[in-house]
Amino acid sequence: MKNYEMLYIISGDVTDTDVESKAKLASKVIEEARGKVKNMDISERKTLAYHIKNQDTGTYVNLIFELDPQKIETIKKEFKTLTFVIRYIISIIPDRKSIIKLKPKKAKKEEVETEKADASGTDTIKTATKPEKEIKKSISKTAKKKDEVLEKKPSTPEKPKNVIVSKAKKTSSKPEKSLSKTQDKTEITQDIENEEKRLKKLDEKLEEILKD
Repeated sequence: MKNYEMLYIISGDVTDTDVESKAKLASKVIEEARGKVKNMDISERKTLAYHIKNQDTGTYVNLIFELDPQKIETIKKEFKTLTFVIRYIISIIPDRKSIIKLKPKKAKKEEVETEKADASGTDTIKTATKPEKEIKKSISKTAKKKDEVLEKKPSTPEKPKNVIVSKAKKTSSKPEKSLSKTQDKTEITQDIENEEKRLKKLDEKLEEILKD
């Protein structure tokens, strides 16, 4: 025996006084098939969303009953013969035991999925998005560093020359001036070369990150 729910519509031709008697006739069909009607709910007359068997109004009746699953086909055949029933639908009500049994199965599936993920070394979608964010952050950081290096790069190396030369005028003679100038030139060229090397390394890092 299983629990079923039936919703059927009584034709609008049936008067309000006769609706209850017609609903009892429909319940008898279930009882004759050795079923048990547990609850019957009769609603008020309502306007249908669309015409059913040339009817625009009808009364909805909701039935909860218990029946052998093998007798459900006989119920359907009998309801087709009832002229005052213009539409019906039957659905199975799941037992509480079956609902309780299904819950641990879902939990097991989740555990199996997590075990597979751990075995393959992959993370969930939430953790998979973290490296992408880190890559974007590292790209932005490297880009900022590159901009800072470009800003720090000496655009006109003449200023330090003038400063050093002016100091040399006060403290040194002509031979010392020439030596200081050559030293300054070498230092500036080394600084520029070092900065260019750093920029190249930053570019290489950016390309590697974008490739990954």
